[in-house]
Amino acid sequence: MTQLKLEPQHLNSKGGLHGSVIATLVDFMGGVAIASADLRNSTGVSVDMSMSFLSLARLGDTIEVEGVVDKIGGSLAYTSIVIRKLDESKGAGQCPIVARGSHTKFVRQR
Repeated sequence: MTQLKLEPQHLNSKGGLHGSVIATLVDFMGGVAIASADLRNSTGVSVDMSMSFLSLARLGDTIEVEGVVDKIGGSLAYTSIVIRKLDESKGAGQCPIVARGSHTKFVRQR
């Protein structure tokens, strides 16, 4: 899990978190989740990524990004990523979800 405070370079022309930043976070955290699952050096090659955009995050907001491994098989690894906008007034797990992602990677090692 990691956090990021949103700055101007993270935003689209409407002032919300840019979809390309979300895609980068899904890609990155999918790899981190795979690497942390079994301490491998190589996290494979992306086969499929999917994102759903659920709510907005804006300049100055802090987002939390969590990546988990759903399954690592002989050839493919499947991960799920959740991006939440942190809100001090809400309890853990109650913060609004900004985006969800899934990431499949080819991980067979030679």
